[in-house]
Amino acid sequence: MVDVEPVEIVGAEAVEVVEAGAAPRVKKSRPSKSPAAPVKIKRPEAAKANPWDSFRILGVGLVLALVLIAGSWLGYHFLRGSASDMLKRANDAYEARSYETAATIYKDFTVNFKNDAGLSFAKVRQALALIRKDAENASDPNLGLQTALAVLPGITGESALGNEQSDLTGVLVGLA
Repeated sequence: MVDVEPVEIVGAEAVEVVEAGAAPRVKKSRPSKSPAAPVKIKRPEAAKANPWDSFRILGVGLVLALVLIAGSWLGYHFLRGSASDMLKRANDAYEARSYETAATIYKDFTVNFKNDAGLSFAKVRQALALIRKDAENASDPNLGLQTALAVLPGITGESALGNEQSDLTGVLVGLA
């Protein structure tokens, strides 16, 4: 690479190119006001940044994030099903004597639908399903009795316990 050094122009003369045999004419240029000032080369300016670019990027990103969050919530809300459907599936499993499945569905119901009218019923049925699972499927009846002792104090204040009293009585008589 060739090193380039800045050069000062001090009173230069312009020379006109003429053909051979003709006498050259010399023109003197006018000296500038400051003959010792270096020649400045104008560089192209960098492209001016659009002040709205960063706002547009952030704004679109924020809108997309909000749409994703709202879409996720709506998807979860609609895919989890309704309270009546979940309670019907749990009741069908309970009546089919699939107590472990019924207890799981009743538990999911109590977690997902805390303000539903069937919440007390689901808590009582969950306890009954747990007791029945251990009382009917376990070889040791003491396991069912221990489950009853652990689960029954949690449902003593439930309003639906009166409606399920005959079922609870049947389970406890079977354990005795």
